[in-house]
Amino acid sequence: MKIVIILLSCALYSTANGAYLPATCQTGWIKFKESCYYGYVYPMYTYREAEEVCTGMHSTLVIINDAEENLFLKAYTRNQYHIWIGLNDIKVEGKFVWADGSPLKYRNWNVGQPDNGSNREDCAHLVFTAQGRWNDWPCSHRAGFVCEQKPRWQKNTL
Repeated sequence: MKIVIILLSCALYSTANGAYLPATCQTGWIKFKESCYYGYVYPMYTYREAEEVCTGMHSTLVIINDAEENLFLKAYTRNQYHIWIGLNDIKVEGKFVWADGSPLKYRNWNVGQPDNGSNREDCAHLVFTAQGRWNDWPCSHRAGFVCEQKPRWQKNTL
């Protein structure tokens, strides 16, 4: 019991003396698990334009790590038909990598995908008519997108 009281006292002291508060998302961003998300659901952006918007917001196009995150994105974007995700094979055909350069650990391709249709599909998007599965698509097409960033720690001002 004494240890618990000592730990709580230390935590209260450090919070009151300029320690950092738990990480939170910026206004307008939605927190899910360990990330913050901001979506543009209207089909107005090419893949490159979407990347530029995310970069300007100190984030990347969304990187999907598991089925739970994929389902969250499907619900968050209100089942819009095309949503860019941060996955492409622009550098090496057939080798899809995430926007941060990391390889795929979780995959959710639609049946028969990726197929590099017409030899020009290098960017991935969520397809909601296929229950949120992924498809490769020409990067020049226009879609909505979701940016992702890690929450930021806030300095306590008490």
